[in-house]
Amino acid sequence: INNIANEHARDGFLMTTGGDYYLRWNAAFNNGISGIEVNNRNNLRPLNAVVRENLTSNNGGVLFPFSVTGILITEFAHADVLSGNQADNNRPGGIAVFEDSSATLVQSNIIRNSKQNGLIVQKRSSVDTVSGNQVAGSGLAGIFVDNSSSVDTIADNQVNDNGNCSDCTAAKGGLAILGDSAVQSVHGNSFDRNSLGMQIANGSTAASITESSFDANASGGILVRQGSSIPDFSFNTVRNNGGQTSVSIDDSTGHIDQCDISSTEGAGISVYAASSLTIENSTIADAPLDGLAVFEASTLTLRSVNVLDNGGAGVLASGTDTSVSIEDGEVKGNQSYGLNAQNGASISCSGSTVVSGNTPAQ
Repeated sequence: INNIANEHARDGFLMTTGGDYYLRWNAAFNNGISGIEVNNRNNLRPLNAVVRENLTSNNGGVLFPFSVTGILITEFAHADVLSGNQADNNRPGGIAVFEDSSATLVQSNIIRNSKQNGLIVQKRSSVDTVSGNQVAGSGLAGIFVDNSSSVDTIADNQVNDNGNCSDCTAAKGGLAILGDSAVQSVHGNSFDRNSLGMQIANGSTAASITESSFDANASGGILVRQGSSIPDFSFNTVRNNGGQTSVSIDDSTGHIDQCDISSTEGAGISVYAASSLTIENSTIADAPLDGLAVFEASTLTLRSVNVLDNGGAGVLASGTDTSVSIEDGEVKGNQSYGLNAQNGASISCSGSTVVSGNTPAQ
């Protein structure tokens, strides 16, 4: 408690080889590896830590640049609580639960200007709850879950203005869930003004995503690709995003309900590569290109969906075995046909579907 560990060649604070640790109100600046590291490398007896209200800044980047952070829980360690800490300008990450480690609660931390990812759960690690954190200015992702890792709940976080590394090719944006990882619930978060709002890829799943915003992101709101799934995406806003499309489903599956989706540059929603997507009780409006564009033997089902005032077609389907089924809802005010099926695709309507006021009139 109340210690200062600055400008060391390796870690500022290192807790290791089993035991119970409580760290509070410490400061660690300008250290070569991590500001605070808790590891259980030998895994001979349990190691548990509570890490609260510490300040770490400008650590890492000297030795082992691939894994160091402001605060690092790693190698079979466990943290009951990671709460109230501030991690600024650390390299490559801000706060990490890494390499076969776990945490119960990661809450109310402020993580700013990490060189790569801000809040990390990686390499077969797990966290019960990530809540109430503020993550901004990360070069890559604000919250990063990767390599067969899992999180039960990501709730009430502000994850904005991330993904600012202009020459990086790795996943950038607000939330990235990659590499056979799984998140059970994403609720009540803001993922706004990032390079990309959220990416789920490489066989990963977010079981329930609700009441969150994915707005004003530069390269799109949502990207789901490479055999991934969003089975319950409901009561969210995905508005005013740039890029080719606001929502992209590529070789993946999803269910969208009670959402408001728009774009400032591209299409509202694009579906590719034999994907399957169902949308209900939602509005797709004001995209400069098509409201919904479906390709490559994908299947789209719309129920009580309004597709309004888009710059291209309301619904475009293209390619053999591509199909769209529309039940109820409205397709109005679109500038390049309400419904456009081409190149062997099909669109069918049932119920009280209204297609009117589009240009041309079909």
